[in-house]
Amino acid sequence: MAINHPKAGPNSVPAYQLSAVPYVTGSTGAAETITKKRFDFPYVTRFIAVSNLNGTVTNELRLAFSEEGLDGAQKNYFSVPGSSVVNLDIRCKTVFITTSASSEWSLCAGMTTIPASEFPVLTGSNGFSGVGGSPV
Repeated sequence: MAINHPKAGPNSVPAYQLSAVPYVTGSTGAAETITKKRFDFPYVTRFIAVSNLNGTVTNELRLAFSEEGLDGAQKNYFSVPGSSVVNLDIRCKTVFITTSASSEWSLCAGMTTIPASEFPVLTGSNGFSGVGGSPV
Protein backbone atom coordinates (compact mmCIF):
# COMPACT_ATOMS: atom_id res chain seq x y z
CA MET A 1 0.00 0.00 0.00
CA ALA A 2 1.39 3.38 -1.03
CA ILE A 3 1.48 6.25 1.43
CA ASN A 4 -0.26 9.35 0.17
CA HIS A 5 1.40 12.56 1.36
CA PRO A 6 -1.11 15.40 1.11
CA LYS A 7 0.20 18.83 0.16
CA ALA A 8 -0.67 22.05 1.94
CA GLY A 9 -3.22 24.22 0.15
CA PRO A 10 -4.27 27.87 0.51
CA ASN A 11 -6.59 27.09 3.44
CA SER A 12 -4.17 24.82 5.29
CA VAL A 13 -3.98 26.42 8.75
CA PRO A 14 -0.82 24.56 9.90
CA ALA A 15 1.14 26.05 6.96
CA TYR A 16 0.45 29.55 8.35
CA GLN A 17 1.32 28.56 11.94
CA LEU A 18 4.88 27.53 11.09
CA SER A 19 7.72 30.03 11.13
CA ALA A 20 7.96 31.69 7.75
CA VAL A 21 10.73 31.38 5.18
CA PRO A 22 12.16 34.88 4.45
CA TYR A 23 12.03 36.68 1.12
CA VAL A 24 13.75 40.07 1.24
CA THR A 25 14.32 42.70 -1.44
CA GLY A 26 14.53 46.47 -1.74
CA SER A 27 15.82 49.46 -3.61
CA THR A 28 19.20 51.14 -3.47
CA GLY A 29 17.82 54.66 -3.54
CA ALA A 30 19.68 55.34 -6.79
CA ALA A 31 18.19 57.97 -9.08
CA GLU A 32 15.39 56.32 -11.01
CA THR A 33 12.24 57.50 -12.68
CA ILE A 34 8.92 56.76 -11.02
CA THR A 35 8.73 53.03 -11.21
CA LYS A 36 6.26 50.19 -10.75
CA LYS A 37 7.61 46.83 -9.68
CA ARG A 38 5.89 43.47 -9.54
CA PHE A 39 6.96 40.78 -7.11
CA ASP A 40 5.78 37.22 -7.70
CA PHE A 41 6.57 35.15 -4.65
CA PRO A 42 7.39 31.45 -5.16
CA TYR A 43 5.17 30.55 -2.20
CA VAL A 44 2.09 32.06 -0.56
CA THR A 45 3.02 34.68 2.02
CA ARG A 46 2.22 34.53 5.72
CA PHE A 47 3.09 38.19 6.29
CA ILE A 48 4.55 41.20 4.49
CA ALA A 49 6.57 44.07 5.99
CA VAL A 50 7.21 47.17 3.89
CA SER A 51 9.62 49.91 4.95
CA ASN A 52 9.70 53.30 3.28
CA LEU A 53 13.20 54.51 4.15
CA ASN A 54 12.78 58.02 2.72
CA GLY A 55 13.08 60.75 5.32
CA THR A 56 10.15 62.87 4.19
CA VAL A 57 6.52 61.95 4.74
CA THR A 58 5.56 63.27 1.30
CA ASN A 59 7.76 60.70 -0.48
CA GLU A 60 5.19 57.91 -0.40
CA LEU A 61 5.37 54.31 -1.50
CA ARG A 62 2.21 52.62 -2.81
CA LEU A 63 1.51 48.91 -2.42
CA ALA A 64 -1.27 46.95 -4.12
CA PHE A 65 -2.18 43.33 -4.72
CA SER A 66 -3.08 43.73 -8.39
CA GLU A 67 -1.83 45.94 -11.21
CA GLU A 68 -5.33 47.31 -11.63
CA GLY A 69 -5.24 48.24 -7.94
CA LEU A 70 -2.42 50.69 -8.64
CA ASP A 71 -3.54 51.99 -12.01
CA GLY A 72 -7.33 51.63 -12.08
CA ALA A 73 -10.03 54.18 -11.35
CA GLN A 74 -10.75 52.68 -7.91
CA LYS A 75 -7.16 53.14 -6.61
CA ASN A 76 -7.11 49.95 -4.53
CA TYR A 77 -3.71 50.52 -2.95
CA PHE A 78 -2.45 51.87 0.30
CA SER A 79 0.26 54.43 0.89
CA VAL A 80 3.29 54.00 3.10
CA PRO A 81 4.58 57.49 4.02
CA GLY A 82 8.30 58.19 4.31
CA SER A 83 10.14 56.98 7.42
CA SER A 84 7.52 54.36 8.27
CA VAL A 85 7.05 50.60 8.35
CA VAL A 86 3.85 48.66 7.64
CA ASN A 87 3.41 45.07 8.82
CA LEU A 88 0.65 43.09 7.13
CA ASP A 89 -0.56 39.69 8.26
CA ILE A 90 -1.60 38.80 4.71
CA ARG A 91 -1.55 35.79 2.44
CA CYS A 92 -0.93 36.54 -1.21
CA LYS A 93 1.36 35.54 -4.05
CA THR A 94 1.96 38.86 -5.83
CA VAL A 95 2.43 42.50 -4.80
CA PHE A 96 2.94 45.66 -6.82
CA ILE A 97 4.93 48.63 -5.55
CA THR A 98 5.09 52.11 -7.04
CA THR A 99 7.65 54.61 -5.83
CA SER A 100 8.74 58.10 -6.71
CA ALA A 101 12.17 58.91 -8.09
CA SER A 102 15.17 58.09 -5.89
CA SER A 103 13.09 56.18 -3.36
CA GLU A 104 14.68 53.80 -0.92
CA TRP A 105 12.54 51.00 0.49
CA SER A 106 12.64 47.38 1.60
CA LEU A 107 10.19 44.50 1.45
CA CYS A 108 10.25 41.42 3.66
CA ALA A 109 7.76 38.63 3.04
CA GLY A 110 7.43 35.55 5.20
CA MET A 111 6.55 32.62 2.97
CA THR A 112 4.66 29.44 3.80
CA THR A 113 5.28 26.05 2.20
CA ILE A 114 2.24 26.49 -0.06
CA PRO A 115 3.25 26.84 -3.74
CA ALA A 116 2.04 30.09 -5.30
CA SER A 117 0.36 28.07 -8.06
CA GLU A 118 -2.12 26.78 -5.45
CA PHE A 119 -3.35 30.29 -4.55
CA PRO A 120 -6.01 32.17 -6.56
CA VAL A 121 -5.29 35.34 -8.51
CA LEU A 122 -6.53 38.34 -6.49
CA THR A 123 -8.66 40.46 -8.84
CA GLY A 124 -12.08 42.04 -8.69
CA SER A 125 -13.26 39.83 -11.53
CA ASN A 126 -12.25 36.82 -9.45
CA GLY A 127 -14.44 37.89 -6.51
CA PHE A 128 -11.83 39.94 -4.59
CA SER A 129 -13.37 43.38 -5.18
CA GLY A 130 -11.09 45.33 -2.81
CA VAL A 131 -7.87 44.70 -4.73
CA GLY A 132 -8.72 46.15 -8.15
CA GLY A 133 -10.29 45.07 -11.37
CA SER A 134 -13.94 44.74 -12.21
CA PRO A 135 -16.25 43.34 -9.56
CA VAL A 136 -18.34 40.32 -10.53
